[in-house]
Amino acid sequence: MDSWAVDSPVTLIIKAPNQKYEDHTISCFLNWTVERLKSHISNVYPSKPLSKDQRLVYSGKLLQDHLQLGDVLRKVRLGLTRWPMFCVENIQIGNSPK
Repeated sequence: MDSWAVDSPVTLIIKAPNQKYEDHTISCFLNWTVERLKSHISNVYPSKPLSKDQRLVYSGKLLQDHLQLGDVLRKVRLGLTRWPMFCVENIQIGNSPK
């Protein structure tokens, strides 16, 4: 990851595509995997989505759980201090109680 320190804190702006929730700013680290970020989001995001129900999208790409944030973000860092990321939640459709 070149000279960018993996233990550096970064700020992500988590956005809901449907704008159901206001943008949510969280701090994390470049050495976190997407899976670790999802776990953190499940604790701090207003709807508390389970990790398995989250799809994280950055720069138009669906992020796979095994990827490290430093690898994902470094490609377009260009002096950014905050990165926008979309959190899409799976909607459970099934028999609803009457």
